[in-house]
Amino acid sequence: MAKLVEIMEDEILIEFKPMIKCRTEIHVRSLHHTDIITFKVQSTAPSRFHVTPPAGLLHPLSTVALRITLRPQPELPTSTDRFLIRASLDSKTQDTKLRVSYTGPSTYRDFSYFNPLFKTSAYINKPEELIEETAEEMVLLVAARRGDIAKLQSLLKKKPAVAGVSVSTHSKDQYDTTALHCAALKGHREAVSMLVAFGIEIESQDVEGHTALHLAVEGGSLDTTEMLINLGADVEAKTNRGATPLRMARSMGYAHIEHLLTSRGASI
Repeated sequence: MAKLVEIMEDEILIEFKPMIKCRTEIHVRSLHHTDIITFKVQSTAPSRFHVTPPAGLLHPLSTVALRITLRPQPELPTSTDRFLIRASLDSKTQDTKLRVSYTGPSTYRDFSYFNPLFKTSAYINKPEELIEETAEEMVLLVAARRGDIAKLQSLLKKKPAVAGVSVSTHSKDQYDTTALHCAALKGHREAVSMLVAFGIEIESQDVEGHTALHLAVEGGSLDTTEMLINLGADVEAKTNRGATPLRMARSMGYAHIEHLLTSRGASI
């Protein structure tokens, strides 16, 4: 099906400052030449975010700016917030998912799932002898996100005697995101297989309780979801809020993934 709209940004990037409203904009462009498209914006954290406008109409080939406001927070949110932008035309629907990333002087984090670069601010207050190790860990996550097999092989083989322990226990960002999470979310099957073979814990959870299987489902990758199940991923794994991979597949409308999960033992 041809796309109805284009989201001009790859992520929702917010410059965070404590106890003030933090604002950013994303832009939605109609790709239809003749008809009006309706859109609606939803967030996983409506109590934290305000969107203007939350819904509306897109005239042919027009663009609308969506202002996203993070309500005043005493500290950087630790959850991985997401937005869903749903565009509709007659019986056609297009869902686009964006993840929120934070930057700014009030946080150590200028690295995220969707940011291909990281900055030295991530290593403030790190002992000098740990900086090189930490940098290597962040590069591992970036390589996994990109599906860069050659880079992953190079990094993982540097310490073959302890690769399983080192990678599974230390190569995480401050949200407990592992390289396996990154590869699963982006649907990089070969990277997922390699990381599990090198000893990354397949059931490792981020701060919200997501396993790699949850994120493969979120990314909409049937092949990666099936690979993780074949490698032993728990189809009944639950996030901190009790969401299973099957529940996520249903909520996102991924009927093909829902069918796979139920065929592999996921309960309704």
